Amino acid sequence: MNKILVEGLSVSIAGKSILHDINVSIKSDRLVGLIGPNGAGKSTLIRCLANLLRADRGRIAINDQDIQKYSRRNLAKEIAYLPQGHLLHWPLDVEHLVSLGRLPHLSPFSQISADDESIIKRSMEITDTLNLSMRDVNTLSGGERARAMLARALAVDAPILLADEPVASLDPYHQLQVMELMRSIAESDRLVVVVLHDLPLAARFCDRLILLAEGRIVADGPPEQVLDRQYLGEAYNISGIYGMEDSERFVLPWRRLSRESGKC
Repeated sequence: MNKILVEGLSVSIAGKSILHDINVSIKSDRLVGLIGPNGAGKSTLIRCLANLLRADRGRIAINDQDIQKYSRRNLAKEIAYLPQGHLLHWPLDVEHLVSLGRLPHLSPFSQISADDESIIKRSMEITDTLNLSMRDVNTLSGGERARAMLARALAVDAPILLADEPVASLDPYHQLQVMELMRSIAESDRLVVVVLHDLPLAARFCDRLILLAEGRIVADGPPEQVLDRQYLGEAYNISGIYGMEDSERFVLPWRRLSRESGKC
């Protein structure tokens, strides 16, 4: 079982405190969503988990080993990271972009093997990008580019997947497809953490939600607990509508609250 342990993590950027004393343990087999309002520290936390940002205090351990003790190559095999934004600054066709996910597994000057090719093809199939394989990434729509970048992350075939807003810019069909895929990956004994702004998708697909507000964890647990009226009011200053459809709970953000009424 894969595990991430975060102890006493505090981060400041350009003199501004972003995260305050974060303590959390995350294990595989469950799809974990990081949620919270803009500026809550979600992207900062997931970048720390990927070792792309150093904390001021605290530690992160991956499978009981301090993250700073991993070599860059070994950590790249352990963690696949999908950033938000999907910016590329050079011309590259989609198939070559996705194949970059295999680099951590290749020795210098080695060639992509048949096994690598199989993983690349599978990653493109499940992200609905196989038909884009010869397209220049810079000619793709925002949603197509997002799916191509997800395919590259999946091609790493790492036991840990960290995805920052993987459904941003996607149409509803592909949002559902990606969230179904994220859940399937988590159920295959991998550790998956996704940053989400879409509360209905978070409520439906995630097994566990970690709610951040002002750089602190204010709730951590199953969606029905974290997305209750109290926490929606405290963290987002909104009210929601709750219901059931096909035996699944859902929540819809409904009204803004005043700052005073949001503090339940």
